[in-house]
Amino acid sequence: MAQPRAGEGRLRYPLICKPLLACGPASSHELAVVLREEGLAGVYSGLGAQLVGVAPEKSVKFFAYGLAHQALATLGLTSLTLELLAGTAGGIAQCVVTNPLEIVKIQLQLQKRGQKRCCMDIVKKLGVRGLYENVAVTIARDGPSAAIFFAAYAWCKAYLAGLGVQGFPLD
Repeated sequence: MAQPRAGEGRLRYPLICKPLLACGPASSHELAVVLREEGLAGVYSGLGAQLVGVAPEKSVKFFAYGLAHQALATLGLTSLTLELLAGTAGGIAQCVVTNPLEIVKIQLQLQKRGQKRCCMDIVKKLGVRGLYENVAVTIARDGPSAAIFFAAYAWCKAYLAGLGVQGFPLD
């Protein structure tokens, strides 16, 4: 795969979100190019879409986890197995729903100044297949991650409840 030329692999909102490029000399060069060509506002291009996307993303994950947890609870699984499977279902659902949003967000972040495409232009250009490109890789990452997250949360919750700790996060 060819390396992007200066200013192509845009580094965006580096202080809040993970950069699109790996850390290193290329990142500082990309940051300098974006600052020179687009100013400080260019560094934070796409941040609004990211912030708007977080709430629905997490809502989908927790909703799917809850549904899967209820359905799987009737099967008599061990607590750990139940949490891992329900967590995986939540992670997969999150990927299926949010992958198109991520693809559009990345496309918007990569556009150059003066090149204004709206979300619908990107959707029309890529089509459904393009919006789900590489979703299997995202599921391979987020499914196990969500499984571990929910299993660890359930374990911590049970452990703290055993110590007599009560309150909002444990209810």
